Amino acid sequence: MIATFDPALGTTRDWVRLEIGDHVIASAALEDESIDAIVAEEANKWLAAARCAEILMARWETKRAGRDEKQVDNLRIRWNTSSSETEYRRHIMYLREKGAEMLAPVGKRFLSLL
Repeated sequence: MIATFDPALGTTRDWVRLEIGDHVIASAALEDESIDAIVAEEANKWLAAARCAEILMARWETKRAGRDEKQVDNLRIRWNTSSSETEYRRHIMYLREKGAEMLAPVGKRFLSLL
C-alpha cells in the first residue's frame, strides 16, 4: 500500500488529501487505495473528503483514548485539543454541506408551507 500526493491536484485523490490535511506523504495516514475506494463509493469528491476526514478523526480519537491526562509525581500533562478538533469538525461539516449542495438539482428552491 502506498501514499502519493501531487500538489498540482491532478487527481481527485490529490484533492481529497489536500482537503483532509493528509498530504505530507512521509506521515500519510491513509493509503491511496483507501482514498480511491471511498471516492468510488461517494457521490462526489466533497463527500469523499468528508468521509476520509471522519476516518482520520476516529483514528486520532482512538489513539488518544485514555491519554487525556498523564501525571508523574508533581508533573501533570493534560491533552487539550478542543480548538483544533473543533475546527477540524467544522471543516468536515463544510465538506458535507458542499457535497450535499452538489447533489441538489440546480435552480430548485424549497418553499415553506404556511
